[in-house]
Amino acid sequence: MRTRALLAGAAAAVLLAGCGGYADTAVPAPDGAAAPSLPDPAAPQSCGDPTRSFAPDGSVSELRSDAMDQLRNRDRLVVGVSADSYLLGSNNPFTGQIEGFDIDLAEAVADAIWNDDQDHVQLRVITAADRIPLLEDNEVDIVARNMTINCERWD
Repeated sequence: MRTRALLAGAAAAVLLAGCGGYADTAVPAPDGAAAPSLPDPAAPQSCGDPTRSFAPDGSVSELRSDAMDQLRNRDRLVVGVSADSYLLGSNNPFTGQIEGFDIDLAEAVADAIWNDDQDHVQLRVITAADRIPLLEDNEVDIVARNMTINCERWD
């Protein structure tokens, strides 16, 4: 009985030893340079309300006409999506199709652009790290994938 109690105590000590903090593991900045400071997440945003949204009016006429013409001529909307975010964008093992809220959103955007019953959505599975670079390089038209909203991304 005493051996069992000692073993349990030793196991608890080993497990709790892994719960220590990391404050002592910080690596100093090279050559005495000041370490970069992280933005304070509690600080107010300077861009106004980064969660604001454009009020939908049922049309896309206010968008750049040259971009809309290119999309309509190409007859497809290339959408960057996730295939492993359950209920947002995930591969259904029974149908082999990617489905979820993000996919439904992409289809709603395409329906607003073409205003017909045809399928104009081309899904492209992307990683979280690829979201912004693929948009900036015009490799996808839109990204329908979970993303935190902040002032930099809003701009």
